[in-house]
Amino acid sequence: MADIKISQLNTLTNVDLRDSDVLVINDVSVATTKQITFGNLLQDYTKNVVDSGTGAKVAGDFNITNELTIGGDTFTTGKMTFGSLQDYTEGVFVSKFVDAADGIENNLTDSSIPTSKAVFDYVTTATTANIAGKLSVDSAGEQVLLYPTMVSNTTSVGDSVKTDPDLSYNALTRTLTAGNIIPLADSEYDLGSVSRKWKDLYLSGSTIYLGNKRIEVQGDNVNFADATNLLVDGNLVQGSGGADSGADGVSPTFVKIEPIDGLIIQYDSTGTTENTTLNFRAVSQNFNADSNRTYQFFVDNVLKQSVTNTLDSATFQLGDGSEPAASASKILKVSVLNGSGDSSANDFVSVIGVRDGATGATGAGGSPGSPGGTGDSGDVGIPAVTGFLTNSVHTEPADSAGVLTGNLNNAGGVFNVLVGGTDVTGNGSVTYTVQSETGIDVTLGSNGTYTVDSFDSDGQTAGSASLRAVVAASLIPGSSTAVTINQNYSIAKLIGGSGRDGNEGAAGNDARAVKILPLNGQVIRYDSAGAETDTLTFSAEPENGANTLSYKWSVKNASAGDGTYVVKQNGGPNFTLADADEPDVSGVKVIKCEMYENTNGSDSAEKAQDIVSVYGLVNGFETNGYLTNESHIEPADSAGAPTTALNDGGGTFKVYLGSNEITTQCAFANTANSGINVGINATSGVYTLNSFASNATVLGTATFTATIPHALIPGIGIDKVIERQYSVAKSVRGSTGPQGTSAGDAGLNARSVKLVPENGQVIRYAPDGTTEADTLLFTAENNDEFTGTENWSFLLKKGAGESFVQKRVQNATNTFTLADGDEPGVDSAYVVQVNSYEDNVIKAKDFVTVYGLQEGAAISTFLSNEAHVEAYDSAGIIIGDLTDAGGTFKVFRGNTEITTNCSFTVDTETGVDVSIGASTGIYTVSSASAEKAHADFQVTIPQTQIPMATGDMIIDKRYSFTKSIRGGDGDDGSPGTPAARVIQTDLTNENHSIPTDNDGSNGNFTGATSTLRIYEDGVDETDNWTIGTNATNCTITGGDTKTVVVTAISQDTASVQFSATRTSRPAQSAVFSLSRMKAGSDGTPATVYRLLTSASIIKANQNNTTHTPATLTMSQQRVVGNGTPTVGDYGKLTYFVTNAGTEGAGVDITSQSGTYTFADSDESIRINQIVGSTVVDTETIPIVIDGTQGSIGTDGDRGAGRWHIDVDAVNYASATATGALPASAADAAEAWDEGVYVGDAPGAEVSGDQAWFYKGTISTPTSQKVYIYNGTTWIEQTEAIDGNLIVAGTVTADQFATGFSNTNTNSNVGQTIIAGDKITIKSYTGGVYVTRVLIGDLS
Repeated sequence: MADIKISQLNTLTNVDLRDSDVLVINDVSVATTKQITFGNLLQDYTKNVVDSGTGAKVAGDFNITNELTIGGDTFTTGKMTFGSLQDYTEGVFVSKFVDAADGIENNLTDSSIPTSKAVFDYVTTATTANIAGKLSVDSAGEQVLLYPTMVSNTTSVGDSVKTDPDLSYNALTRTLTAGNIIPLADSEYDLGSVSRKWKDLYLSGSTIYLGNKRIEVQGDNVNFADATNLLVDGNLVQGSGGADSGADGVSPTFVKIEPIDGLIIQYDSTGTTENTTLNFRAVSQNFNADSNRTYQFFVDNVLKQSVTNTLDSATFQLGDGSEPAASASKILKVSVLNGSGDSSANDFVSVIGVRDGATGATGAGGSPGSPGGTGDSGDVGIPAVTGFLTNSVHTEPADSAGVLTGNLNNAGGVFNVLVGGTDVTGNGSVTYTVQSETGIDVTLGSNGTYTVDSFDSDGQTAGSASLRAVVAASLIPGSSTAVTINQNYSIAKLIGGSGRDGNEGAAGNDARAVKILPLNGQVIRYDSAGAETDTLTFSAEPENGANTLSYKWSVKNASAGDGTYVVKQNGGPNFTLADADEPDVSGVKVIKCEMYENTNGSDSAEKAQDIVSVYGLVNGFETNGYLTNESHIEPADSAGAPTTALNDGGGTFKVYLGSNEITTQCAFANTANSGINVGINATSGVYTLNSFASNATVLGTATFTATIPHALIPGIGIDKVIERQYSVAKSVRGSTGPQGTSAGDAGLNARSVKLVPENGQVIRYAPDGTTEADTLLFTAENNDEFTGTENWSFLLKKGAGESFVQKRVQNATNTFTLADGDEPGVDSAYVVQVNSYEDNVIKAKDFVTVYGLQEGAAISTFLSNEAHVEAYDSAGIIIGDLTDAGGTFKVFRGNTEITTNCSFTVDTETGVDVSIGASTGIYTVSSASAEKAHADFQVTIPQTQIPMATGDMIIDKRYSFTKSIRGGDGDDGSPGTPAARVIQTDLTNENHSIPTDNDGSNGNFTGATSTLRIYEDGVDETDNWTIGTNATNCTITGGDTKTVVVTAISQDTASVQFSATRTSRPAQSAVFSLSRMKAGSDGTPATVYRLLTSASIIKANQNNTTHTPATLTMSQQRVVGNGTPTVGDYGKLTYFVTNAGTEGAGVDITSQSGTYTFADSDESIRINQIVGSTVVDTETIPIVIDGTQGSIGTDGDRGAGRWHIDVDAVNYASATATGALPASAADAAEAWDEGVYVGDAPGAEVSGDQAWFYKGTISTPTSQKVYIYNGTTWIEQTEAIDGNLIVAGTVTADQFATGFSNTNTNSNVGQTIIAGDKITIKSYTGGVYVTRVLIGDLS
């Protein structure tokens, strides 16, 4: 059969297949053909799996030791045993079945399936823990029933209920067929509610149990069993006592006024504007529940409102026309009339008008005849003085004859007096007197306590007294006069019912009453930080109570619409108001006490009640505003012209009320400018720097205001204005050096000075706003570029709109102490300036802002070094270092520093690389690439640090960095041919693994970021290249920039392609590769190993002998799943160094980290991280070598400069006198050649040269002129200075004049002229100037 092909052999069917049948096998291991029987081939494999036609069929047991994934259905006639099942679509794991013994309540997870018996036991077990299982919704979905027990008994409509001896309920007809409905606990649950009532109640029984009384049907009669008396329509029906017994007296009706919004109308300081609306609720008691009653509200005995209803309360709003004026009061009275129109009860409260402290008057001006001098500062505003009685209206129980049935011990109270938020009650400077009395005798003590000594008993039913408190001026800051407060007190009798006439009937019971006594006041006093420490306690004093007394104490919010009281205590007569129940700031809470007496141990009928109101008061809400970029520096050339755009000079005026930002609810304005032009958006607070004078002006200021609507600030009747000052300074470039005979000499190095606050920038005031003990010391530190004699002077600017005033003259001491009289007050900010001199010429300046803060809750922040200037040479190389460029982001709450309780981040960076300590706020600068740069820092202040805050507060502050560039060299000749440019690219992270779950989800993207860097001749030029990115199978942020962050990955592998282009350079590219590292199938999280290096690139000098950094540190990192990356000894590191074109042998590091120090001619280092025998990460660190230096160009011409020239010996060719100042361009050219220079003579003039010709000496010239050479001729400079003029020496002029215009007249504006030996001051009167003051020449 050798000539027969295999395809021609007969087919062997599975029916004829035997274990002894032979198969031919090619053994590739030895390249030999062998045979094997079918039985031996399948010896280790099951032979019970056959094709059933519709799928594979297993004839016997099917054991699986790993996972089984089935795409279709699975059928078995036997049992299936599993470790866990997983739903293919939802991914839900099932690990067990739960039977009745296991209990569903012990296996409440998504990985178990209960049996029917387990479900039955769970829903039928009547335990409190399973009460939620007894809730069932009927098939109509309209009602919820609570079944005491329930089992499965499906009806035709699908409801599951049980018919048992306890309860039977037919869900189809919604009827109870057997059993009783009984609550779980006694006296705990209601049937219906006030707002959700049952309609009709149908009963077939004969008894209703109402409390401890019964209503019974006896034949055709209804019997009120156990009741002694019965009231019908307010009339007493005799009980079983018989007609000859007198009935008990009826408790008196009474009414109480509850102030919903308080009792004070708050006016502004003028006493004319207010926006307070007061609402009141009258609550009546002991009136027939179904009968009408009429509530009448009076203001100073004038009827304002009448309401008739059957309710126990009515409300009233005090109209604007009825409100008391500032410093006055009015009486609000409510009368309740019964159904017959008789007055049954009255109550009174006093409403008071108060106003804010008045603004001080403007100081007086100068005397007539000359412009008035600046007025004195206005007086301090006067705080409001208010007073109130803790018990202004009182009632006392009396019998039917009007005789008091108790004593008057609780009829008094305290006359409280407040100055602002300070309680001065009982102070020796407050005098108390009783002005008048009607029907009562009152005593008012020196401590403000008043008592009622007697109340007429001969039919007198009411009494009153007028009380007065006089507050001395010494207690009222800013006031020179005392304040008088009058308060009215009233008292009335509650007349008890008399017994019904009968034969020897017993007298009616005396009326019961209870009085709440506030033991320590009715006010919760909050400080400005929103904190309070008050605890209020109350005592119930009964009148005529019999048997055993008990009390129910309840509290409600006075402004709540439903007026619902919440029970806080049952039992004794003493009650302490819990912190959680205290009123908030400007809030009102009402406390009610109900008195009960138990005549037979079970009587729960209320006998009397009383209410009091408690108030939450605060000194004031803290408002705070700040500028995100408060102090800014702009680079300028040597002439003072800005050299860069001004688009980063702005910021935002942010405003806070407490911890809540209200910026967009305020109005903003720019009120003053000096040397700059700014703009601010009126609604957003965003401000911009539009222009900065291009002249000698080196400092510009602007004043911004934010107006906070008074509606946003509780208790304030007028808008509040916050003022903040914005300042901009120039960093002026050094002048260009003189022309040399060969190469142009370098200009002078830039000088800089740093003003260092040695003990802070804050004056911390106590809560009184005047007491402080801080002393601020400042040190001026020059850089190393000063070569001559160094001196310093210090100036101070006291707030917006003010000028700098010299506080210490120029001398050799570089420290300055701010005097007490120069310290900023509360909420003020002053600016300290230092001028640094070299050889008596100002070379540098610096500024620091100091603040005045008062103890309280206001949050304030500042950067200790907000704007920094660093000296660089003309090539842009830093002269010193950046150790002094940083500072601290300081945070204060009031005057308490909370910096270390906050967290800090860098929000944005532009042209500068900064970092900030997350918990310290200390920031540092590592490098700066732009001449003008800035960074935005952000602080998060925890809610716990801000009293009454509802969340964390986030504040941004901008830090400005400016390079002070040394004067440039003279212009060079044409450059030599440069060496070939070396371009190198590097990614900080070339390969990255992302740990995920088994299905690729829940990736840990920590560290999934990479930065492209491009080096040209060893210099990082990345920012000068245009960068594009292309992400494949992943999502990134930072697209088309040098740094990308991967936030999601859609496949097992992904990449980000970087491309970079730059004019006249070859295109560059690099690839950032990513891959998933999945968790195991059993849920074991993925482990990712990462190689960490201390640098991503090494810089070398031109000879490749010096490396930065000189040593590279390598370490191993591991990430398990979504855990935190850790550094440890997880394998080994092997590195390979390429030197002189050859890669050396690998060097192993077996510990968790190691180092390598670079040698001469090293070109790169490649590092592998190896776990076991697998390379899990690799990184190549290139060495970037400085490019070669081009040939030196030819000598350049001298640049323009400024020269001081003495003309005292110049002999002009023109008619100009010898030694005179030049009178023409020709004179100027001659004086340039013949004059005596300060310093070396520059030679021939060049375009732009400034010649300052003077007579006398350079320190004290007698006269001078300035000429500028335009390239062809000299031009005399006669322009006026538009801006500030800062002169270190003497200003010499023939005449100084103010008030003039170009036409020598300025209508309605006076003039001051200083000329020769006299000073003349004129006013503009009647169209002409009239001399008013003449000093010096009295002829």
